[in-house]
Amino acid sequence: MMFRRLFACLGLCLLLSACVEIIYLPPASWVVFPIAEISSNSIEPQSYTKLAEDNGDLLETLSVAVLKNPSRKGWKSRVEGEIVDERIDENVHLAEFLRDEEIFGSVALIDSIQDSEHDFIITCSVDCIYNIELDTCMYLMNCVTLGIGSVIGWPHHNSSAFYVGESIVYDNRGDEATVVTGTMALNYKEWYCDNIYWRPSFYDDYALEPLFEQMVYEMLVNGGCLSGGGE
Repeated sequence: MMFRRLFACLGLCLLLSACVEIIYLPPASWVVFPIAEISSNSIEPQSYTKLAEDNGDLLETLSVAVLKNPSRKGWKSRVEGEIVDERIDENVHLAEFLRDEEIFGSVALIDSIQDSEHDFIITCSVDCIYNIELDTCMYLMNCVTLGIGSVIGWPHHNSSAFYVGESIVYDNRGDEATVVTGTMALNYKEWYCDNIYWRPSFYDDYALEPLFEQMVYEMLVNGGCLSGGGE
């Protein structure tokens, strides 16, 4: 009798936990999560929207180049000889981010600072330590249901990453490029509801966006973009 009650209590707990998960999550998680990318950030980047709007005429006359990070070429993460993660140079994402924001007159991606004739040059480097945390409740539920929960997209873990991003801005309007400002931004990002159909990408444009926003704010405020012509 005691064992029956224990099994009944265990089954009830698993059922209640599963119900909570089902209520909390959309049923079509293999479609919803890759689009929504439900997550949270620890950083609250400074807003540069009003600053850009108030100085739009000046910023539209500026050309900006994003300098590639050569150390990212061919970067691949390997575990026991197998490639488990690849990443694009974060400066490629930064250049695309600046184009989408439409702050400056033009944005280009360059290989060498010596070959640039743009007014300003920015380059960044971002690294993160990421962690995948197993959801014990959902793991047990999937074991009890012989994996049915995984098949229909129930999540079995959450992912998190701690980011460190650095950027350097050069004023290239004089005889040579001069460093005018730089910034360091930190962010702790947590993704919810990972499942077998979706795993967050730790180095894509969405993951790095909060860092980019802080870097651009620093560039506008302390990089000399809002001043007059060059030397």
